[in-house]
This record gives sequence, C-alpha cells and structure tokens, in this order.
Amino acid sequence: MLRKQVAKGNPFRTAKIAAIVLPLLCLALPSVWLMMNVSPLWRDVDAYVQLTYPPGQSTILLHGPLYCELARVPLWMGHRATGGAMHLGAFMKRPRLTNARIAMLLLVQHLGFCLSAFYLISALATSLTVRLILAAFIASHSMFYAFAHCLGSETLSMITILLLVGLGIRMLASFPNVKVRSWSLLGLLLVCSILTRHINAVLAGLFPLAFVLSAIAQHWSVPRKRSDGNSVAPRFREQARACGISVAVGVAALLLASGYTHLLCRKAHINARSEFGVTFVWRLDFLTAMPVSARASLLEKIADRVHLADSRKFLAVLQTWVDHHSSWDPFQFLAAVRTSLGAEDSKAWHEHFDRVLNDVAAAFLSPPVSPLPAIAFDDFARATSLTEGDMAGYLFSSTDYVNTHRDHVPQVAGLITFRNPIEQVMKFQGATYFHLWNFLSFRGWCIVWSGAVALLCLMGRGAPQLIRRVISYAAVLCAVGLLMTLANFFFAQIMPRFALPMFELLLLSLTILLGTLLSAGVEIRKPADPRPTGWGRSRAVDGNEDEFAIAEP
Repeated sequence: MLRKQVAKGNPFRTAKIAAIVLPLLCLALPSVWLMMNVSPLWRDVDAYVQLTYPPGQSTILLHGPLYCELARVPLWMGHRATGGAMHLGAFMKRPRLTNARIAMLLLVQHLGFCLSAFYLISALATSLTVRLILAAFIASHSMFYAFAHCLGSETLSMITILLLVGLGIRMLASFPNVKVRSWSLLGLLLVCSILTRHINAVLAGLFPLAFVLSAIAQHWSVPRKRSDGNSVAPRFREQARACGISVAVGVAALLLASGYTHLLCRKAHINARSEFGVTFVWRLDFLTAMPVSARASLLEKIADRVHLADSRKFLAVLQTWVDHHSSWDPFQFLAAVRTSLGAEDSKAWHEHFDRVLNDVAAAFLSPPVSPLPAIAFDDFARATSLTEGDMAGYLFSSTDYVNTHRDHVPQVAGLITFRNPIEQVMKFQGATYFHLWNFLSFRGWCIVWSGAVALLCLMGRGAPQLIRRVISYAAVLCAVGLLMTLANFFFAQIMPRFALPMFELLLLSLTILLGTLLSAGVEIRKPADPRPTGWGRSRAVDGNEDEFAIAEP
C-alpha cells in the first residue's frame, strides 16, 4: 500500500512544495540579475563607516549599532571562505573589505529580503496562484532590490520592517488568541528595528494604533447588542487588552534597545549619549534661504533658549558663516566651529561638543521655530512626488559620491565597484527594471491604495470583521510611514532615502490589500474545503461568522 502511494505521489504535497518554491524563485529573479550584472552599491561614506570603523561613537551612537555589528558576520564568512584565518572577534573590530567579502554580504542581504517577503506572502495566502501574483508584484518593485543590493543600514531596516508587517498579519489572523511567542517576536523585531535606525522608534506605536483604530471602526459599525441580545462588550475588552499589551511591548522594546546601546558603549569605553544634534547640523541649511535680518532675529531667539556658553559661541559662528557663504556645507561649517571653540583631540571634548550640538538642536526643535516646520513640510511634499526610479537613482548617486571622496575610504580602491571606471556601474542606472513604475509617484500609489480599499469594501460585504481589521492595519501602516518620513525632515534636509519608510509601508500595505482581495475572491468562488486555500474558511468569533476570515498560519 505504501509503495502504491509513493508511486502515485501525493498531489497535495506536491502543490504545497510548489506554493513555496515557485514564489521564492519569482522573488529571487531580480536578486540574481543584480548580483550577476550590477556592482555593489554604496549608501555614500556612511556605509564605509558602518562596515569598517571599530566599535565607538560612529558605529554605536551616530549610526544604529545593529547593522554595524551584523554586517560584519557575512564579511567574516567571506574572509574564511577565501582562506582567511582571523577569528570572528578580532575581525569584528578591524574588518577588511574585499570583493569576496562584499559579495557574501550582498548575498545575505538579498536572501534576507526574499525570505522576509515570502514570510509576508505566506501569511496572506496559501494558494499557489495568489502567492505567485503577490511575489511578482513585490519583485516588480526595483526599490526593494536596489536597497538589498546596497551597503548601508537602510537595508537591514527595510528587512526588519518587512518582518514586522508579516508578523502583524499573523497576529491579525489569530486575534484575540495571540500567543505569547508572537508578542515576544514582536518585541524582538522592534528592538532590532530601533537598533538599526533611530527613527524606527516610531514603529513602537504601530500596533497600539492598529488596535485602537480597529476598535473605533468596530464601535461605529457594530451594534451594541447582537441579535441574540448579548452585549459585544467582550470584544472591546479584547481590543483594549491587545492595545495594552502592544503598548507594554513597545515600551519594553525601547528600554531594551537603549539598554543594549548603553552596554555597547560601556564595552567601547564611551559615554552613552544622543547624537541627534550632529544630524540636525544638516537641517540648518534652511538658514541660507532666509533674509539677513530675519536670520539674525531667529538666531537671537535661539540664543535665549540655549543653556551652555559654548552654544552661544556656536550660534555666533553659525551667523557669521552663513552670512559669508551662499550654500550650506555641513562639513566645512563643523570644521570652522571646532576651530572657533578650540577643538581638542580628547574624549571629554568630543562629548562636550556633542552636548553643545544637542543643546542647539533642542533650542530649534522644542518647540520648532518658524520657518523650520514650513521647510520640513515643503520637503515632505517634495518627497511625495518621488518615484521608485528616483529612489534607485539616489543609490547610484551615493555610490558615485564614494568614488569622488576616496580619501575618506581607503579600503575601496581594489573593490570591483571602484576598481573599474565608475561609468560601468552608473550605466545600469538607466536599466528598464529600475523605471518600471516611474509613471506612478508616491502620490499616484496613494490613489491606487485608495482604490484597493474601496474595492475591498465592495467585495467583502459578507465579511465586515475581516475588512475592518485589514483596512485598519493597512491604514496605520501608511500613517506610520508618513510620520517617519515627516519626522526625518525636521532633523535633516531632504534625501530620497528618507522616503524609504513611507514608500515601503505603503507598498506593503497595498500588498496586504491585494492579497486580501485575491484570497477573498478565491474563497467566495470555491466550494467548502477542509483545507483553506486563501485567508481561510469561515469561523465563529464570539458567536458571529464571516463568509471568509483570516486563517491563522
């Protein structure tokens, strides 16, 4: 009997394997093309700092420490694969860059992105057809793969956010019976995201907002009593409980991320402190566009807000420097300030200078002084007009920036990206793949997203609970992405990479809506089957049943 079954094969098992392998192959195709044709991209000199500098102020405080640490493990793997004998601990402190090591790091980054994308897709559908459509949709977005092919912390941030979104779908599936391991994994991913990029701390509010919005939608769309006369109050208690747990997890993640940073600082023998003042120096570009009298009045107002004597000296140098320069160069300005303040090459002086920068930044930002909010919102409006081609093009430009500043990056001379003429890398900037969706800016994608929400509402009239949860989650994803991008422009001048969170979360939100639409269509049209093929067959929730509902993976 067993031989007969083996001979005939198991069609269900074959279909299950195909539903895993084929979407993964679809997701991997752009990665294979990039690895075979395009030299590694660099997120300017910051990527070099993150990969090569020893543990210290730059790799722990200025940049998120997680990428600075984890990226060195694939580099070490490439080191060992090519016959190197250095132990991991020694390599982590003083890594050396070679083509083989960089290739290993890019391979891990592409693999991490593809597996994370499949993690999301597998939560949305079990049908091979639906999974292939979703995989093709994600694979068509060159922005994801350009960042996966780029050295810099934005890549790890993109992957952790993708995992967070996929976990959210699974928690949505099992609500209200969310398991402890899901909450634990949520906390771990939040910690990893925060340790990758500081702005990701905003993600701690993602799930509380999703539960609050879902509860509000439920309040307005569900009668206070069901047809059997029982109250629906338990549902609101479940929403409140989930919201409370998600707040606790978010706060715990923030504390753990801060504690880990303090631990790294202690091992590196430096004092833990914020570096947001250093970043804010780039935002001072708005002063160059102000009239002289208005600028002088503003700086006088800021001088009354600061607390340190050297902060007032900083502002005096700032006013003089801006008056004599038509364009803003943060590096030249910082050099002038250090000279004016009597810079010393000591740890204590660097810590004091950071306090000065933080004092000045806080004076500008608490509360934000005019015209800073207007400038930030103007940059945000410009960011919403960007396309995915602009995002990919920025990474090519930042790679060229490294090429023109080789004196700051001594290890790159022998790397394939910079060994040959840079034109061989830049020619791929015009490749068709990087411009597939150029006819849609971020604003255009918002219109598409709105249409998907409207269509989902029309198709899902038989499943109001599902629609409420999915749309609430999708809306919060978009809102948090917009908030992260807007917050960036209060601290730094506009750069396309700052638009990555809002682009990524909008496209992932759209993927969720698309997966729900496709799975809903499958479930509505298919007869009852004990094995769910989309979001699952109907199930009872507090006595009510949807025509189709999210199935726990």
